[in-house]
Amino acid sequence: MSTKRKPSCYKLSENSKKSTADFKIANRLSSVIYAVFKQLLNQSASRDQYRRLNKRIVKVMNSGPKDFLGQRKLYHGNVGWLKGFRLNTYTIWDNLIRFQPTINVLPVDQIIQIRIPAIRSIDLNVPVRASKIALQFVCCEVDADVCEVKTYYSAPLMCCFEQGRVVNTAKKLNMHIPQIEGKVLLVLVLIRTYLWGDYDSELNIKADAYLSNDRKYYASEVLESVYVKDGQVVEYVIEETKRTRLMSGLITQVDAEWEDEENNIP
Repeated sequence: MSTKRKPSCYKLSENSKKSTADFKIANRLSSVIYAVFKQLLNQSASRDQYRRLNKRIVKVMNSGPKDFLGQRKLYHGNVGWLKGFRLNTYTIWDNLIRFQPTINVLPVDQIIQIRIPAIRSIDLNVPVRASKIALQFVCCEVDADVCEVKTYYSAPLMCCFEQGRVVNTAKKLNMHIPQIEGKVLLVLVLIRTYLWGDYDSELNIKADAYLSNDRKYYASEVLESVYVKDGQVVEYVIEETKRTRLMSGLITQVDAEWEDEENNIP
């Protein structure tokens, strides 16, 4: 009668041990960033979102030099691959807005500067019942060495609808990031829609506008992802990728206010 031998313990190779260590760091970093994303847009938080985020972070870290195997940090790889990550996969940001925000990271001044052009009604793709759209920019300052995230919020920019007229003049925002050196910066846009309530025929009044939780009418996406080192934005040599799009109640914390551009024309 034959007997099967108990398999001996499998010994991992040194490279496998190092890869496992890197994967643990990726999981930890994914968890802290996901926690922030969940706070920003709780309606879209899910296990699937976490898996998508973790997959991207692993891809970024694995794109780094092999010399760092076992000690890889997020910034060793191409952090630009985090651009285009959507919190709500159902709605893309440019399904709701048809203008292009611009972002400049100014490490010496410790500022992220965001500009948006004058907004007209035709620049907003919303339902007839829409009262206004709220735009809010958020910067996640990621310390990849200790797996911590600090978050900065712009004031919400309310775009109320007036058919055929300018909804908002051109705006500029300077978001101060005091600990910008050595950090990975993720800049997101949150887009939320307010809808008018149903008309009350008995009282002859229209109900107040409310913040819609319909996934068709909100979006959030990573607009920019950079690493700052020695007072400069690091440029990674990467292969060509597909176009990345810019970009739950509103966040009440405000770290930067909007101001009118100097060249606004009434």
